[in-house]
Amino acid sequence: METEIWKDVVGYEGLYQISNLGRVKSLGNNATRKEKILKNRLRCGYFNVMLYKNKESKMKLVHRMVAIAFVLNPENKPQINHINGIRNFNIPENLEWTTQSENMLHAYRIGLQKWHGKPQAHGEQSGRSKVKESDILEIRRLHTTGLNYNKLAKLYNMSNRQISFIVNKKSWKHI
Repeated sequence: METEIWKDVVGYEGLYQISNLGRVKSLGNNATRKEKILKNRLRCGYFNVMLYKNKESKMKLVHRMVAIAFVLNPENKPQINHINGIRNFNIPENLEWTTQSENMLHAYRIGLQKWHGKPQAHGEQSGRSKVKESDILEIRRLHTTGLNYNKLAKLYNMSNRQISFIVNKKSWKHI
């Protein structure tokens, strides 16, 4: 069995400690309060506890307290990832500091998040298109013959800006 190591909770030194097993304890003051292990509450899949200081209470995520106390963060990354995907398994070996992007990629990779999007439709398949691919090719060809944006816009019932985007391949890039 692993030895339980306790460290002060940052910002609550002398009041609370966090262990490498993900347990939180309130430190007694010998007079009115006894030392006790706090009950973790499960909220949105994550364990949290309520901590009190100077008559103010604050909900704290257990995995974040464990990571701050026991997991090095040399790159100063802001988020914590549960390596095995189990949100309430809060031991240092299961936690790593990540960026939001790294955290999301991990969630997709291990199946915690599903991709619900569809590949982006382009050109005529987009459903919003008012012109055909053959029109795009013709607009570009006519522009090379000397027709300016104004004349092309009137001819195809578009704005000068739309014609400019087509000619300069800022839209319809795939053609």
